[in-house]
Amino acid sequence: MFSKIKGEELEKILEKNINDIVLVSFSTRYSGQARMLEASIKELVKEYNNNIQFFRIDADENPEYVATKGIHQLPTLLIYHETQLIHSGSGLHSKSNLRKIIGEYLPTSSS
Repeated sequence: MFSKIKGEELEKILEKNINDIVLVSFSTRYSGQARMLEASIKELVKEYNNNIQFFRIDADENPEYVATKGIHQLPTLLIYHETQLIHSGSGLHSKSNLRKIIGEYLPTSSS
């Protein structure tokens, strides 16, 4: 699952997907790094049997929300589990690094 959302929707999404890993990418539609990151995350969603929910917040369309989250670099990826922030990082994340973070909380579909 990959959906573009508005910043103010995030809290409701976290509550709705409490048993899943929720990844939120803060980026702009022009970011090459963000497109590469999104491709890796889409592959991970399949690996983890759709127990990962992926959302994108466009920083250009949500500048106030981005500022309230203290985000200064794009893309920035926030990862939540059971509504708790478990990872925050800027720039491109490798698929193996994401797998390591997520794997602490969810088994892969092959496990």
